[in-house]
Amino acid sequence: MLKYEGRISQFCGGFETHVTREGLPLTGKKLFRNVLAQKFFDRLRNQAYLSDYGRIENNKNLFYFEFLNGEIKYYTRREIIKLAKEEE
Repeated sequence: MLKYEGRISQFCGGFETHVTREGLPLTGKKLFRNVLAQKFFDRLRNQAYLSDYGRIENNKNLFYFEFLNGEIKYYTRREIIKLAKEEE
């Protein structure tokens, strides 16, 4: 799943129809200098039951992950780094 940070677009029937503003790909590259944190983030964003993920628009340090069951989890950069170190 490739997400775009800062992209504003309209959808019709599940398809993107009009892009108002282009964004940068939120691929997970260079989001974390810590290799463990980057791997943890990649694992979070590549989950099969994840419907959407990204950064909160006004807060660049807060990531959200929306799951297919409707649950939304929020993680800060520090929390992701902390969880990655605990998992090691």
